[in-house]
Amino acid sequence: MPGNNFTSREKFLAGLFVFIIFGVGIFMLTDSLSDYYTKLTDQETALLLKQQEADHWFAQKAILLKRQNWLLEHLPSGANSSETSSQFLEMIQKGAASHSLKITQQSLDPLTETQGLYSVSAKITFQGSMKDVTSFLVELQQPGKFVSIPAFHLKSGQDKMMTCDLQITRWFQSPSNRKTAVTP
Repeated sequence: MPGNNFTSREKFLAGLFVFIIFGVGIFMLTDSLSDYYTKLTDQETALLLKQQEADHWFAQKAILLKRQNWLLEHLPSGANSSETSSQFLEMIQKGAASHSLKITQQSLDPLTETQGLYSVSAKITFQGSMKDVTSFLVELQQPGKFVSIPAFHLKSGQDKMMTCDLQITRWFQSPSNRKTAVTP
């Protein structure tokens, strides 16, 4: 056949060209597969971490249900009103007085409702000895009182007296949201 007579140099260059094309193709394919493998490995790692977390929470299920049931049984219910706020402020005042603390400022924040629970918050500033402040805070944060202290600032004053600024929040369950215990 005329025109198919290639010289050895042309055959060599054609072979080299085909080899380079295959080489570049293999390199691109390898790079693409490497990226895909990395993506799959990352997804597998994420799934394994999620599985470990789920296994951890599943192992804790009995404890969490027990805690939930305790909260449902013991969380006080109250009417969402100013009466609840005033009772809360009175509880703080009595507790501070019983620990020889002098309240210098106090204010109530508006009631906050979240998912069938509501909270009453107060900001207070009081003075007293470190021992009295500590014992008041310990008494205030007992589990059955459902009190949290989201903001706390303590500074020393004169004559070993401490000044404490607190934001205190107490949680209640609305009477209409009273639920029964959950069984595993």
